[in-house]
Amino acid sequence: MTDEAQGLLLLAMQQGEISNDPDRQIAKIIIGDARGPDGAKRLRVEYRQAAVAYSRKAPTLDVEAEEAAHGAPFTADGDACTERPSGEPMTISVTPGGPWTHARKCALVNALVAAFPTKADLAQMVRFGLRENIEAIAEGGTLDHVANSLVFDWADPQGKMSELFAAARSRNPGNLALRLLSAEMTPKAAQFRRLSGKTLGEIHETAVKIGLSSYRAALMAEIDVAFVASLPTSSAPSVQMMTDINECNCTLRDGTAPIQQWLSNAIALSKSRSERSIFERALAESRKQ
Repeated sequence: MTDEAQGLLLLAMQQGEISNDPDRQIAKIIIGDARGPDGAKRLRVEYRQAAVAYSRKAPTLDVEAEEAAHGAPFTADGDACTERPSGEPMTISVTPGGPWTHARKCALVNALVAAFPTKADLAQMVRFGLRENIEAIAEGGTLDHVANSLVFDWADPQGKMSELFAAARSRNPGNLALRLLSAEMTPKAAQFRRLSGKTLGEIHETAVKIGLSSYRAALMAEIDVAFVASLPTSSAPSVQMMTDINECNCTLRDGTAPIQQWLSNAIALSKSRSERSIFERALAESRKQ
């Protein structure tokens, strides 16, 4: 991203054209990635998929050049995501919060293709993140076909959309397309009540018990990057988790409460385990007036 583009994004934020919190978060992600090592190159490679979630504020794409380099994107059509005709603009966008709408499922298909660019990469994510065999879910076909089947034929009918999304984010937490989709889907915390020491202890004990102490990156996903970078670190995963939980029990300047995002991530990673109820109760407690 050029300095001019970054400046326009920042100006839009200041003037209120990007006014709601998910849009601000997206702008921060885009600018942060652009300023990182090889930022411009990485953004070009991932832009096609990222624009699905970012289409409301994205600058105009050179559609023919992007498709020549990366193939045709997808759009919502019927019960699955189908390749859109060349030259049609991307129109998929998602609304912050709420359920997995059809547009969001299509956005996840695109994000999976961006985050796992080969069938082997996608198969590894499914194997280690979901403990499933991708061949049993989608036999043969292109990467796009397999990603479509994974979302629409496996995750959606079984009510495992959030589980699939959490697994993908855990395996590739830095992917721009996944981060943008997550930012779009994460509403600003409406209210926050600090959790008691007893509740924080129960959260920590439960998380360690089910093995989440090894998944710090996934648990801290979508929490303000600067805030996470400021936290004390420890070589012991259990100690690090206790530190993270205590430090996240606050509100940031933008009004969000990191512990609420942490708990949402823990719920997604807990899958169908009974222990997830501890995280759900804590999240509900943090939202009480």
